[in-house]
Amino acid sequence: MALTADRRFRLVNDYAVKLRYVSGFPTFHEADYGQGVVGGVNLLSGNVAEWQDVPRTTYSVYRIEDVPGLFRGAAAYATGQGFPGAYPNCHQQVHVPESCTALQTRWG
Repeated sequence: MALTADRRFRLVNDYAVKLRYVSGFPTFHEADYGQGVVGGVNLLSGNVAEWQDVPRTTYSVYRIEDVPGLFRGAAAYATGQGFPGAYPNCHQQVHVPESCTALQTRWG
């Protein structure tokens, strides 16, 4: 079963945090070196990224599966906040009354 894009982002983010990075994102490159399929990832440390929880409604996206919409919204939000870029990790938090997705930013 193929991974959906939003699930792949969540899994890579969790893997990065387990290794003590702020976050990570998939490259979508895959390889099999004889021990099963592995996927490429980029890992971000605290000197290039920070974590923010941003309500999806802030960037007008209402479905977590709308990954392209999440990226457009995250980029627009980051620019408006003075950051050079951002991406969603596709996790959802429940902060009453809005459901949120977390956002990494401050690339430099």
